Amino acid sequence: MKTTSHHSGFTLIELLVVIAIIGILASVVLASLNSARQKGRDANVKSNLANLQTQAAVYFFEHGTYGVTLTGSGANGLSCGTRINETDPASPFNQGLWSDPSIKAMITSAFNNTVFSGNYKVRCRSTGSSFAVMVGLSTGDFFCVDSDGLKIERPAWPTGGGTTGAGVKCSDLYP
Repeated sequence: MKTTSHHSGFTLIELLVVIAIIGILASVVLASLNSARQKGRDANVKSNLANLQTQAAVYFFEHGTYGVTLTGSGANGLSCGTRINETDPASPFNQGLWSDPSIKAMITSAFNNTVFSGNYKVRCRSTGSSFAVMVGLSTGDFFCVDSDGLKIERPAWPTGGGTTGAGVKCSDLYP
């Protein structure tokens, strides 16, 4: 009589196929998780700028001005993410609107939460009567809020506006 042996278990090929499928599924899940994380950071940045806009309106209501003119040497304004916490009293970031602790905290948070890799993650501009803040997002787009209540997202840094007060609002920077 012929005996056949039945082995219970899986062959090496079956195990390798299952491991490969699990690896592919894991990579898809990790890619989705990373994308969700970046979208969450962008939402955090936009929320911070919306709150900054409200806080700036309160500052203007209390003081009647945004204070210092902060326009920088180009149409995009000054990089304020790294400079907002300067300790020099003569710094424009310690005058007017930019001296408000809540504004400083919101700009610092936006700077820390953006994954934009350009030289200027956060740009600030202001005159006595208007302001604009722009932040780079993980998508490569830029989000801008201003004293007119405008909140816009655009695919590139603005090219409009002047250097001495003209073009401080998002609508001037993004015609």
